[in-house]
Amino acid sequence: MSLVRGLCVAAILVITLVTRLHYLSAGSLNVDEGTYWLSLRAMQAGHPLYSSVYDSQPPAFLLLTEPGWALLGGSIAAARAVMVGWALVGVASGAVIGWRLAGPVAGISIAAMLAVDPMMVQQSVILQADGPATALGLLAVAMATCALKDHRERAREVFAFLAGAVLVVGVLTKLLDAAVVPVVAVTLIGTRRWPRIWLLALIGGFVAGAALLLPYLPAWSALWIQVVGMHLPDSSTIGAGVTLPFLSAWAQLELPEIILAALGVLLGWRNHRRLVTAGLIWVGGALVAVAGTHPALQHYQIAISPGLALLGGAALAQAAVWCRAGTWARWAEAALVAALVAVAAIVLVRSLGNVQQLETKPDPAQVASIQQLIPSGSQLFGDDQFNEALAGRQGPPYLIDTSVLRLHNSGLTPAALESRIGGDPALCGVVFATNRLTTVQGFQAWVGIHFPERTDLPGGAVMYRRAGCT
Repeated sequence: MSLVRGLCVAAILVITLVTRLHYLSAGSLNVDEGTYWLSLRAMQAGHPLYSSVYDSQPPAFLLLTEPGWALLGGSIAAARAVMVGWALVGVASGAVIGWRLAGPVAGISIAAMLAVDPMMVQQSVILQADGPATALGLLAVAMATCALKDHRERAREVFAFLAGAVLVVGVLTKLLDAAVVPVVAVTLIGTRRWPRIWLLALIGGFVAGAALLLPYLPAWSALWIQVVGMHLPDSSTIGAGVTLPFLSAWAQLELPEIILAALGVLLGWRNHRRLVTAGLIWVGGALVAVAGTHPALQHYQIAISPGLALLGGAALAQAAVWCRAGTWARWAEAALVAALVAVAAIVLVRSLGNVQQLETKPDPAQVASIQQLIPSGSQLFGDDQFNEALAGRQGPPYLIDTSVLRLHNSGLTPAALESRIGGDPALCGVVFATNRLTTVQGFQAWVGIHFPERTDLPGGAVMYRRAGCT
């Protein structure tokens, strides 16, 4: 029986992998993808984060992504393959959490929910920090459950140390993983000699944090401004936090998971209290973390998904107990499994369809024009990083990120932007491909003076080049 249950988890992992392969070579799925792709290239060329490469995420995200991305060829498909790998870690970790806290049915159920959840599916193929951070949060809680349940004292201590270390790596991948800290803390309370276990977890976190942050001490001020300052509320982002429309859109997207989670609280509290407690703390912590981040973006909603999955796992574990206790136990259990498989399949198809709608096809003619007009080895500054990366052209490391938030909330004034561009002899051209750079008052006029060779590109983009740039 345990072999069959293990094969169920393995099948969920295989389905997770196979259903994501189609999207590895898709067009742009999010505006951040081009930025992170060019940032990885800048890091590969030897430019350090924060002091040279502007990055709005903690260091672990790009540091953990770069080796696998480079090993697989350095393409966008390679970067997305790394994201899929993290998704598999998250699904497997969810199975461990459920199995340890409420039995195999909960483990299989949580793994299945994480595999089909709309936000989990979306972030499993998009080059962003949210997917890896969520997987690391799940892995940290899985380590904590192993520290809770393992009968060997030395093993408990090792798992506690690893739980703390992985948790800090998660927080240093995406700050929203701070929501997982109380989940790990509460999970470890029930362990034997739990104050010592807590101490080992703290030591693990300190070691991981020191290893990741000490190399950036010389750039600490820049790191703080880019990673923390960019996500704090100010006059331009007030009202852009967790609003009623934000919650309404999340509820519509996650309605089946929310209903199952509510049933988990009602049905699972008596027999699976640890799992329900972990799920409630996770959901509550995630809502607080997202509410404290401005602006609250749609993809931040993934921070809530693991908590819903844990609560749903508690509901299904209790439902399985009731099915086995009935007169028609075998048939009731089979009917429950069939219904859940059908619902999971429907949710998965819907989730994959949502990802398909995010895709923006690249413009091959525009990419070819960039390759023709900008010499290989020269830099290009623009606001469509995905096409620039497809063309094999690199942007100035500090100016790769041209998101509206960066342009208007990071202290990058028009004068500072003009100074950095005008003083960079390696910069050959500037491309206005979206409406982001045009929102910088007076910038396009300044570019037209200092980069006088104007060319209209396919797709409505405009390129300005330095005189004699060949």
